[in-house]
Amino acid sequence: MCQLILLLLLISTVLSQDSSIYDHHERRLALQIELIGIHSSFSEHKGDSNAEGLQFVFQIPTHSATSKFSGVLLLAHGCQHSATDWWPKSSTCPDCIGLPVERAIVLEALKRNFLPIALSSVNRNHKCWTNKDIPHATRLISHIYTKFLSSDFSIPLYLLGASSGGSFVGILAQAKVTKPKVSAICVQIMSLMNYSSLPPSIFLLMTRDTSTLRTVEKYASHLKEHSILKVDEKPITSTFFFQHSETLSLQDSEAVHKALKKAGMIDINDILISDPRVSDWREVVKTAIPHIVPAIDSLRSDESPISELMNLARSQHEITDDFLPEVFDWFTKHGERKQSS
Repeated sequence: MCQLILLLLLISTVLSQDSSIYDHHERRLALQIELIGIHSSFSEHKGDSNAEGLQFVFQIPTHSATSKFSGVLLLAHGCQHSATDWWPKSSTCPDCIGLPVERAIVLEALKRNFLPIALSSVNRNHKCWTNKDIPHATRLISHIYTKFLSSDFSIPLYLLGASSGGSFVGILAQAKVTKPKVSAICVQIMSLMNYSSLPPSIFLLMTRDTSTLRTVEKYASHLKEHSILKVDEKPITSTFFFQHSETLSLQDSEAVHKALKKAGMIDINDILISDPRVSDWREVVKTAIPHIVPAIDSLRSDESPISELMNLARSQHEITDDFLPEVFDWFTKHGERKQSS
């Protein structure tokens, strides 16, 4: 209770500041309050005969007590990632790490009264998705609808995945084995092997990844209902990490910006000069915020909030929370259309 009161006070303080700077940060702080109802396979559902062996995390939105669910949203991570990326560490999900982009997607789902579920791929070595994951995903969806939604299959099912997860949501939708059938999908930073028999599909692609962009533009044009949204690179301003992270203060964000600028890693417009997957930015950041690294953020690839945000700024191949209003509007439009038909 004390933590909740302190968090509310912090949000109140944030709201009194310049909204243009504090908007994103306040949105993420609000997620801490929303995440009271988090559940994971590591606690309540461990040993459940219908869900046994599945590594998943989900949350029932608070609005569901007074209104019908807007939909169920299955979230599929990329290679080297897990279901535990989407929520912060808590007593009900001790293995969760809560990466910033994934958390933002979950927050948007909760705000719109969606029930988000994140599932881990079967392969826990490279952690990519394959056809072997189809029966597991189908079983989990059935479990959620039966146990928590009173088998109300009129509630729409949506899929969102990034990279390998983006490929998987296309495969799962095309398999037509889920109940209910998939109403719409969001594919991030990935082209598909097959574009036939897809439900309404929205693609989020990064402008630096010209190969994927060209491929999707060529083949998705044959789809009856599709949309392609392009994600541009982002300047690492003095407020960038503060706006997109729950762990860095404004002072920390300013320190990182200053250090990157001094090291010649961002240009006059604050754009990254080199790909952060190969450049030596970690030593620069570690020196700038030694109280954060490594105690709070390890800077390790696929585990670090700062590392994810560096890749997001580069906008070449990283999960993104750009265009979330457009994505969820797309979901809602096609879910409502399916319900009325």
